[in-house]
Amino acid sequence: MHSTRDENLSLEKASPYAMLSDYVSQGAKHFGACLTIVAMLMLLWGVIARYFLNAPLVWSDSFASLLLLWIVMAGSVTAIHENSHMKLSLISRKPGTNSFFHISDAAPFLGLYALLMLIKPSYEHMHESLDMLDPTTGMSASWRVAPILIGIVLMAFMAISRILEEPRNWSQKAVAALVALGILLGCYLIGEAVPGNGRLIAYFLILLPVSVIIGVELVFAFLLGAGGYVLLGTYIPGSVIMGQFEGGISHIILLSVPMFLILGYLAETTGVARALINFLLALVGRMRGGLSIAMLGGMYLVSGISGAKAADIAAIAPVLVPEMKRQEVPEGEILSVLASSAAMSETIPPSLVLIILGATVGLSIGDLFAAGLLPALFLAILLGVVVYFRSPPQAAGEQGLARDPLWKAFIIAVPALSLPVIIRTAVIEGVATATEVATIGIVYAVILGMFVYRSFSWSSFYRVCQTTAVLTGIIMSIFGAAKAMAWTLTQSGLAHDAMDQVGAMPGGAAGFMLLSIIVFFILGSVLEGIPVIALLGPFMFPLAGALGIHEIQYAMVIIVAMGMGLFAPPFGIGYYTACAIGNLSPDSGLKTVWIYIAVLFVGTIILATVPWFSLAMLG
Repeated sequence: MHSTRDENLSLEKASPYAMLSDYVSQGAKHFGACLTIVAMLMLLWGVIARYFLNAPLVWSDSFASLLLLWIVMAGSVTAIHENSHMKLSLISRKPGTNSFFHISDAAPFLGLYALLMLIKPSYEHMHESLDMLDPTTGMSASWRVAPILIGIVLMAFMAISRILEEPRNWSQKAVAALVALGILLGCYLIGEAVPGNGRLIAYFLILLPVSVIIGVELVFAFLLGAGGYVLLGTYIPGSVIMGQFEGGISHIILLSVPMFLILGYLAETTGVARALINFLLALVGRMRGGLSIAMLGGMYLVSGISGAKAADIAAIAPVLVPEMKRQEVPEGEILSVLASSAAMSETIPPSLVLIILGATVGLSIGDLFAAGLLPALFLAILLGVVVYFRSPPQAAGEQGLARDPLWKAFIIAVPALSLPVIIRTAVIEGVATATEVATIGIVYAVILGMFVYRSFSWSSFYRVCQTTAVLTGIIMSIFGAAKAMAWTLTQSGLAHDAMDQVGAMPGGAAGFMLLSIIVFFILGSVLEGIPVIALLGPFMFPLAGALGIHEIQYAMVIIVAMGMGLFAPPFGIGYYTACAIGNLSPDSGLKTVWIYIAVLFVGTIILATVPWFSLAMLG
């Protein structure tokens, strides 16, 4: 997850090709940051125009989704240059290894092949959009599709540049390129030779796992599986895949991701998160495992600010992870607590998953918001018990962490504690939509940083926007790839066949609940929550209702199950998000995190068995 580029390489010694890639990367980062600021101001003005001036902006949704597409692709380009796209490095070449070839050497070439394979479908998708007009803006739909083609081309250029800059000689690179090509060819031959579902097996059960394991960036591994299946195994036009990719990252509600990321980073840079953490440390810092318990509590509080898991992690990790490292908490333990606490807090409003689930299956978002607090609190208590018993009786240095008395820390934290209340109230009272509400939080956080905690600067705000643009590219490009893969699985008939088996299984409501937990855990790991909801929600919720399961309880159970999958290695996207934001090695938590996932699984079984946890807060 860390950049392997030599940061001290001077421009004088760099090749013209490397210099050009540097300029393109920096330009994309600035471009993404500027568009992020424009999107934020537009959403804020949308709140003012609709709620206070009674003059809603009819074009804002179309323009906002256009901005999001450009931000995602700009951030994705920079992420390749910085080698920060999420990937598994479990079997990567170890430093100092001088062997002629290592299987992970083929990973950059597989990623490059995925990009090269998608250039023509991206062009076809844009060409098909030339004569289509957006009804609200009057602009050609090609403006929405252009960033996909431009982004794919620039990412391919960056991938080539990265390969050329690697220190290995040309013969080593040639072997790696041939091995990667051999993997693709082998999967193609298997798909054509095996009758029945041979192509599904070849591209989704062989090519996809192999790509992830050897270290291909997740977004390219997903696109390689979906694109390979469609382009090499069917007669479906490749432009359809790019249309699904575009649809996965252009939904207006997903613009809340960069906005909540900004809010999460502002919570850290303006002192808001520090005030919350200091209050928690004053409250529990002297306990056994106090730092880890503070992380659990902090994630619970901050989840009421953000709504996006990446933003929650971004608010907590920069504050607590360095301190935990200084206190010699094992890195695997830090990563495990960070990932499991993020999974635990999936049901805390304003969760994007709650909003999308309510819209997809017709549940009251207000009821989902009310129901989500207690299950998360129950799971947090379970994790806290595990943290307590896994921590040393007197961890070094923890006695001095609570620098202020509890009453003083509470007074200082009151303005910060009010931020989740403001955000939740703004959504419930209709002041702002789930997409817009983060901008209200941003304004409030800036005010707190300038006048209350006095730790805000405009230059740091711009750097936050730059970081946000890159992270948005990293995270949202995976959402798009997951949407493309979910569509491919649906078209192949695999999803429909699987659902037929679900509906026919014995065991009644209890068996259905258990199978739902397993299915949503697995698919939440592979496909991410939003595509899984779109794929399974309309089918599974009527089945749950027919079996007498309350839909709100079922929603809480499957959201937690998806959260566990999302943060479970080796495929869980959220796990790598936690690694990227917390600057932690994915390998460090591969064993430890399963202890916490097991505890969450037990908690999920209890939530499925005892409806009270999910229904107690309903009116």
